[in-house]
Amino acid sequence: MNGRNKSEIPQAESLPQLSIEPDHWREVLDLLGLSPQQAKILDLLLRGVCDKNIAPTVGIGQSTVRAHIASILARTRSNNRTELAMQVRSLAQQMKPNKGEAIFCGRRLF
Repeated sequence: MNGRNKSEIPQAESLPQLSIEPDHWREVLDLLGLSPQQAKILDLLLRGVCDKNIAPTVGIGQSTVRAHIASILARTRSNNRTELAMQVRSLAQQMKPNKGEAIFCGRRLF
């Protein structure tokens, strides 16, 4: 799991509007190669929390939050938060429960 502790990974239950299975959520985070902090930011972002409120929750400044969001958007080739949510949901739906295989941005990843 890229050295991440399972307790550091935001749980899928916090993303009810996306209906992502917990195992798929972990696989999405691993697939995107997000740091634990970026994973927390993505979780909050997908729940609709604004940068101003993400910063104190994660314990960093707003400019650092924006830098992390820019990195996450670039990794997913998303232009905005709506596209990001759609990409994450699509990626989770493409996960094969037993094979750990996914297609992302038209490419087979593993």
